[in-house]
Amino acid sequence: MDINNKYETVHTHNLVRFEHTALLLVMAWVAAINYQHINWYLFNALFWGIDLIGFYPGILYYKYVSKNVPKIFYLIYNISHSYLTWIVFSLIWVYFYGPDYVLLAPWIHLMADRGIFGNTLKAYHVAFNIEKNKHFADFERIIYK
Repeated sequence: MDINNKYETVHTHNLVRFEHTALLLVMAWVAAINYQHINWYLFNALFWGIDLIGFYPGILYYKYVSKNVPKIFYLIYNISHSYLTWIVFSLIWVYFYGPDYVLLAPWIHLMADRGIFGNTLKAYHVAFNIEKNKHFADFERIIYK
């Protein structure tokens, strides 16, 4: 919430989700009205590649090997789901190939993750899978009394 209180309330989290959902709708609308100019094979590769590289290896490890997921999977997830990664990627793309609506794909993916699903970057001390952290659940019970 601020520099000294590094947590979100349900209300502030939902506001951030709402903002990302609004951005998602704008980007999806831009993609829809320009659909004829988009290479949909490349769009899908960029859209789904984020999770193929960043999410599925970690979740498969979590489900089939051990719930103690190595930090490298968190790092890969966070890099593939980072705004900074896709800013750099987009700038390099534009430099070499020029502006392209296909670049909406990773941003639509990130906005959907944050807006619709409420997912942000993963913290090492929280389970890789989506489950409530016991200590955070205790904290919520205290703060929302």
